[in-house]
Order: sequence, then structure tokens, then C-alpha cells
Amino acid sequence: MGKGTLTILVLILILGAGLFFGAFNDRGAYQALALTQKVVKIAENLGPVTRLQITPDDELMLATTLNGTVYALTHEQKASYALQKEPFYKVEHGWAEGFENGLTGLIVGADYENTHHVFLTYNQRLGSLGENRILRLTVTEKDGKYIGAEPRLIFRGSTTMAGAHQIQGGESLMLEGKPHLLFTIGEGYQPEQASDLDYEAGKIMLIQENGQNPLGARPYPTRPRIQAIGIRNSYDLAISQDTGWVYWTENGPDENDRIAYAPLLDPEKIFDLGWDGTPESMAMIVIDSMNHPEYILRLYTPTVAPTDILSLGGDRFLYNIFSSVSYPHKEIIRGQIQADGTAHFTKIVIRKSSAKGGNLLGLAKDSQDNIYFGDFADGDIYILTNRFNRIS
Repeated sequence: MGKGTLTILVLILILGAGLFFGAFNDRGAYQALALTQKVVKIAENLGPVTRLQITPDDELMLATTLNGTVYALTHEQKASYALQKEPFYKVEHGWAEGFENGLTGLIVGADYENTHHVFLTYNQRLGSLGENRILRLTVTEKDGKYIGAEPRLIFRGSTTMAGAHQIQGGESLMLEGKPHLLFTIGEGYQPEQASDLDYEAGKIMLIQENGQNPLGARPYPTRPRIQAIGIRNSYDLAISQDTGWVYWTENGPDENDRIAYAPLLDPEKIFDLGWDGTPESMAMIVIDSMNHPEYILRLYTPTVAPTDILSLGGDRFLYNIFSSVSYPHKEIIRGQIQADGTAHFTKIVIRKSSAKGGNLLGLAKDSQDNIYFGDFADGDIYILTNRFNRIS
């Protein structure tokens, strides 16, 4: 074997090892676990990042923070996103630093190309309690800067929240030619509210973008906005564009956090997602009085606090691990549903053990399949990109 051939073989072996064991030479707090990808920080010190969304034209990324400030990042020479100095919008929700309540959700409208609507889901402080709300904004460019204009409150929850299990994430969709919002509301630390139709708590809900009741026959005719009951504290959901099924993440009390996937938008089925105050109930998804544990793709014990979830099309999806004291790992995990209905999971990004602190919140994808994620504790935003793409 010649010296040149040996050198090439060694390089191939090194590359293969990197792909298998991970790329540990990325700079910064996070690293990709494949040499073909890298992690680059694109914004920092924003405060407690809670959500990221990218508009369908890729021109704008919006980032929400728990304290109510919304930031805009614009495409810079079509290579990456650059932070706009002036905030996009500010929600005065009344919760001070140190509370878990606040601005936690951001949804881009299903008809954004025509309406330029985006939606903020948040909890408004009313004395010692909080009211779940959805605010509609119109993305407007003024003097070269993007702002949220024409604010309109389209949803005020009828059940006040005694804690941080509030309104969280959601997604937009078209039903009968009209844009709708599907979103989660936690049970406010009161499990009995999750299964009671009189409470807008512990539910997955659906409304039109103008705030009216959803179109079409719904599973609970007297409560047409309710799509599923029995939620404890679901931070996010995502709709598969291929199947119409819904992915969601959900946190148990101290165990049985779950990643689930079910046909929640089927108006002819009654969905009870199980939560009754016991950890065991997090292992149940009841549809038309029958338990369907096969819809739980992953059950974590002890708690890991999964947060955002993102459909990648087909049978693939991504989700974040916020982490807990018992499971101190901050990770982004790719899942793929197999032919038998089970899911295979692969870690693709981790926070380096040398980088203390940090918590993953916020997950988004652009049309070029670059992945963006936020860090709640650090206030930073990162891109996970193909290593061969040029990112300044």
C-alpha cells in the first residue's frame, strides 16, 4: 500500500469516526453530533428565549422571550439571520422576572402570504392569577424595520391559571378553506380541570384566526373549540403535513414525560389524553373509551422536560430536551417512525458538559432544512447547518 493511499484511508477512518462518535470541535456551548453539520451562534443576550418561528418566505425569523419582548431577525445576504436592533413588539403581560408565566407561544398564520398574521400566546397577570390570551399581529415593514402592527386580542381563556401550566405552543392550519389555530393549554396545577369540559384548561383547542369557533363538526358539539382533554402541561405541538396527525410533547409531574403522535384532528373521535393527577395516567391515551399506548412514541422516566417539537415531513420529527435535575442533558433529538409504528431516536445536538447552565427552548426550520434553536438561560439563538454551507 502506497503512502498516499494510506493517508486517504486514515482520513476516511477519521471522518467515519466523527460521523459515528460526533464532532467535538465545534466552538461555543452546543455541538453537532455529526461532522457534516455544525452549530453557529447567530444572536445572543436576548433574555429568556421561549419560541422561534420563520415566515414561509424565509425573510423573517421571530423570537419571543418570557418577559414579553419579541425580536425580529432578518435574512442577511441570504446566508443567515441578523438581529434587528429594535424589538418587533412588546407584550406588557404583568409578570415580573422570576415567574414562570408570561409569553411562551408564537404561531405564524396558515395564510401568512396573504395576511402577514402572526400570533402570540401568553398569560396576562390579573392580581395573583393569570388569564390565557392570544394576540394577533400583522407583520409590517416601516422605515426598513419590521414591527408587529394592528394588535388584536382574539382569545381570552375563560379559566384563570394559578400557576405556570398555562397556554403554550401551537400551529396554524387550513380547515374548509379558512385559517385556524391549534394550541395547548395546561391544567393550571389542577388535574380535575383537565377532564372537565367546563374549563379551558388541560385541553388542546382549535379556533379560527379571527377568534371565532372552528369550522366543521367537532368532537364536543357543545364545546366546539375543544379537540382533546386530559392534558397536564404540553409545551408544544406540531402537525404532520403528510398525515394530518399531531405530535406533542408533555411533561409529567416527576416521571412519565412523553412524546406522542395521534390523529387528534379527527372530529369523529373522542380524545382523552389521560391526565388525572397520577403519574401512571401519563402512560394512557384514551380514544373512544379505549386505551391506545401505541400513540406514545417515547415515555421518559425520570422527567427530562421535553419542550418544542417540529415535524420534518413524512415520518420524521425533532424535539428539544430542556432537561431536569435528574437528567441534566440539553439535547435536540431526531425521531423517525418505523413501519411497525414505533420510533427510532438519534441525538443530533448536545450542550457541551464544559458549558454550564443553559436550557433549550425554541425550535424552527427554514426552507433549506437548516435548524434553528434557542437557549432560555443564555438568551442565545443558534443555527444547526450543513457544514459546507457558508454561514458568516
